[in-house]
Amino acid sequence: MEGARVSASLFETLGVHPQFGRAFTKAEDEQAAAVAVLSNAFWHRSFGGRRDVLGETVDIDRKPYKIIGVMPPSFLFPLQGPQFNHDPADIFVPVSWTKRNARMSATCTTTAS
Repeated sequence: MEGARVSASLFETLGVHPQFGRAFTKAEDEQAAAVAVLSNAFWHRSFGGRRDVLGETVDIDRKPYKIIGVMPPSFLFPLQGPQFNHDPADIFVPVSWTKRNARMSATCTTTAS
């Protein structure tokens, strides 16, 4: 299973909505809620395309995540790149930056040689 931690605004920014169910909210993102949105392909492979999958759980790193939505078949993210992202994600969960993560990313710098 390929997973992606994404911000709550990703789907809205890309102008896409779940085929059914819903995307996670900003509050769920900020609170590190254990919720998940499935890709359409993963939904079909793992759950047989059952529409009653909402509310069930899927384990990620031995932690149960509640399934809240399924994306349409046309949604593939991230797109395949030349070196990375060989496969689009099967499941999307909140990125849930902690204050420590935010401080670390704000203070990280890179140098080119």
